[in-house]
Amino acid sequence: MLRSIINGFLIAVLTGILWTACSDPLSEEDEKHTVLMLIEGSMPQGSYVKFWNGKNKEDQYVPAGTYWVRLYTTEFTFQQPMKVLDGGTGRSNFAEDFYEGDPAATLTLLESVEPDTFYVEDGTNIRFTLGTATSLRLSIRDKE
Repeated sequence: MLRSIINGFLIAVLTGILWTACSDPLSEEDEKHTVLMLIEGSMPQGSYVKFWNGKNKEDQYVPAGTYWVRLYTTEFTFQQPMKVLDGGTGRSNFAEDFYEGDPAATLTLLESVEPDTFYVEDGTNIRFTLGTATSLRLSIRDKE
C-alpha cells in the first residue's frame, strides 16, 4: 500500500516536471518579436508544408523587410530569413498546407522557405520535416 502511494507520488511529480519542461512558455522578449504563431502544439513525424499569407496577429499585411521563420522543438531550434517586399503580383504562392506521414523521416529540419523573397500579398510556403512526433512552435518573427 505504502509502495503504491510513493510510486503514485513520484509519477505525479515527474509528470509535473516533464509538463513544465515541455510547455516552455514564450519569454516576454520572444513574444514581443513574434509576428505570428503559425503552429503551436504536438505534431506527428513526417514532412510538412505550411503557407504564410504575409499577415500578422492582427490580420494585417506586414511591412516590407526581413523576417525569420523559426521552428522550435524541445530538441532543436532552426530559423531562416526571408525577404518580404511590398505589394503583390496578383497571383498567390499558395501551395495547400500539406502533411505526409513519413516513418522514414529521421531528421527534424526546417527545410526551406519558397520563395524566400516574395511580395507580401502573395505569401510563401514553409517546408519542414519532423524526425519524430514532437511538440513544436512554428513562428514568424521580426528579429533574429
